[in-house]
Amino acid sequence: MPKIYLCFILFFFGFLSKAQVNIEVYYSESVLLKELNNESTPLDIKIELYGKLSSYNRGLDNDELSEYYLTEAFKIADSTKNTMWMARAIWWRAYVDRKLNSADSLYRYALRNHLIPYQIRARTLQIKATIHSPENSDENYIKEASRLLENWNTSSPLKDSLKIDFYWNTAHYYIHQFDGEQISLYLISLRDYAEQNYNEELKVQAIQCLGDIYREWSWTWPELSEKAIFWYNQLYSYRKKNHEYNLLLHPIIGILAQCVEKKDTTTGLRYFNEFVHLKDSLGAYGERSRFVYELASDLGLISTNQLILLYKTNFDNHIYASKKFRNQKIASFYIRENLLDSAKAYINFSSETYSDKSILFLYYYAQKDYRKAIDIFPSIQKLWTEKTALQTKKEYFERLAEMYAKTNEYDKAYQALQEFGQLKDSLNQLYDKDKLLGVELNKQIEIQEAKYKEEKKQREVEIEKQEYLNTFKLFVLSFGLLAIGLFSIVQFRNNKQRKKSADQIEKAYTKLKSTQTQLIQSEKMASLGELTAGIAHEIQNPLNFVNNFSEVSTELIDEMNEELVKGDIVEAQEIGKAVKENLEKILHHGKRADGIVKGMLQHSRSSSGVKEPTDINTLCDEYLRLAYHGLRAKDKSFNSKFETDFDASIGKIEVIPQDLGRVILNLITNAFYAVNEKKNQAEGPFESLVTVTTQKKENQIIISVKDNGNGIPKEVVDKVFQPFFTTKPTGQGTGLGLSLSYDIVKAHGGELKVESKEGEGSEFFIQLPKR
Repeated sequence: MPKIYLCFILFFFGFLSKAQVNIEVYYSESVLLKELNNESTPLDIKIELYGKLSSYNRGLDNDELSEYYLTEAFKIADSTKNTMWMARAIWWRAYVDRKLNSADSLYRYALRNHLIPYQIRARTLQIKATIHSPENSDENYIKEASRLLENWNTSSPLKDSLKIDFYWNTAHYYIHQFDGEQISLYLISLRDYAEQNYNEELKVQAIQCLGDIYREWSWTWPELSEKAIFWYNQLYSYRKKNHEYNLLLHPIIGILAQCVEKKDTTTGLRYFNEFVHLKDSLGAYGERSRFVYELASDLGLISTNQLILLYKTNFDNHIYASKKFRNQKIASFYIRENLLDSAKAYINFSSETYSDKSILFLYYYAQKDYRKAIDIFPSIQKLWTEKTALQTKKEYFERLAEMYAKTNEYDKAYQALQEFGQLKDSLNQLYDKDKLLGVELNKQIEIQEAKYKEEKKQREVEIEKQEYLNTFKLFVLSFGLLAIGLFSIVQFRNNKQRKKSADQIEKAYTKLKSTQTQLIQSEKMASLGELTAGIAHEIQNPLNFVNNFSEVSTELIDEMNEELVKGDIVEAQEIGKAVKENLEKILHHGKRADGIVKGMLQHSRSSSGVKEPTDINTLCDEYLRLAYHGLRAKDKSFNSKFETDFDASIGKIEVIPQDLGRVILNLITNAFYAVNEKKNQAEGPFESLVTVTTQKKENQIIISVKDNGNGIPKEVVDKVFQPFFTTKPTGQGTGLGLSLSYDIVKAHGGELKVESKEGEGSEFFIQLPKR
């Protein structure tokens, strides 16, 4: 078989090969559809089935059906409103399209919804999309994917699986960039996974990637063929050992493809016989088994007529390729065998598709009807894209020059021959460049493999050292335990004598702990009382609005009924509008009261101990108002000015809102107490002021509570966070508020500090880490 046919086969092989997840289409379309129509099949599995069906049909040029399956996958994902499932549907779109803009859409969606695995998958697809598009080549995709993998803090095997896929695609990228050093580094990274023993699934994924890489580039560098066969043999052994017969097709096709390149009929026959032995089970998964037969035909293991017969019978009804696709294959095989009358029955003469036009061109060329072949060529040329192989173009122009010469159109023959020559030169340049890269790649691989072996040896030495060190530590530990045992016997007698005094100390400690618990509970109840009083005042305002608007609405309805009796519809409608506005206000204030109640429940319940994203500015504002109204409820004469200055750029940070709320409430209550004390002592006019501010500074969030009260005496300012220390008169404070606040802030990884000037006021700072 000419190399163009082999490339066509291996294109599909590569297109359907395993990437970051197991997406191979091993099962027939009918089996996939049967599972899809099963009512018990979960929705996320249906998205996968639709994606596989779309990928399979795109490979057979059934674009319309492929698009239909993708649309169905999107419908399911959209109906569930599940961002992960929607990301999966978008991933299938990008995987099937193999276009940069589709991969960009996936990245934007994953970034918007904070889906790190799909951000990595999108970057990997972007790398893959740029491999054959030099104008879109961008190493930033590689850098971004590498950064995402490095910063993703997880021990999930999924991260390693995504790494393997990233290494695989990046190695392909650098092969096209002719960068042997980078290629070898990523191949070595894949080998690390392929030779590990902690996770067999990752091991097998890496082995398959290595086989695929060496297989693809052995076309240019035949010396790499042996390495491709080595890794495919390993993959075959793993699959067979684990009885994964439905996954044996991948290594069989890979090895047979290498046998075609090497013309190794002996090895090819062995693996073709393996395939034949598995034929009964292969029928259950076998869309790609047709590649085995085509490769067997190239090796002369079966005749072209046998291959044509298999396509005619849909491979004994094991494969469900479309009639159009099968007719194209059969026609191309007949043309190759120069059985043109037989080929004619399978050619679609009216089709405008690229594949049908190409077959028709070859048919007329083989028939020596050069004029018709020449007339078809412009329509074929229009359908060429940037991905159309130079080899394909060269072969067309070579035939075109020949046909123009035979129809005596020598000027056009000369032009076609010039195009042929330019394409041939371009191919030779690429071939020479590939050869140079092949030499460089082998050199780099040898260097990196030598380095790898040395590092592996060093690791083994380190492991031996560590094992020896562990043995020595165990010996020392055993000796230490023996010494401790002897010491314990001696101490036992002494401890027995101390037991009586220890019991007395324990009783005293229990009594002290009980007293401390009572004081802490007293402090908490005092805080809760102030909080409740503030909430009661806050909730009274919306309730007053609800009552007032309800009364007014009742009167308006009576008036509206009177107007309706009079027949004044216009006036009644105006009153109706006023009633509606009142009801909207009732609803607004009802929701406001509801929010206050929910806030009360949220902040007064016991702490869950679980950190959650919290708006610090909102938290400070709520507790400032609650503290103020709580004090007003206790003392009607109390009044103070307060101000806020909140940094809007802070956003939400991870804290325990109930615990941090108690700290803020305590500091603000103390501040109001301080300014009120100074106001009561002042002989002249005094304007009390409490200021609450928030600020983001580098990697910290700073909450400040400042007052212009009497301040804290310099000699006691260092004691304010000690348990049971208070500057308040006896009976007005437990001395635990600031101590508990200090412990809560410390538990959040922050600091609680104070600055004070006696006679001028105090300022407390809560410093929290920004995570």
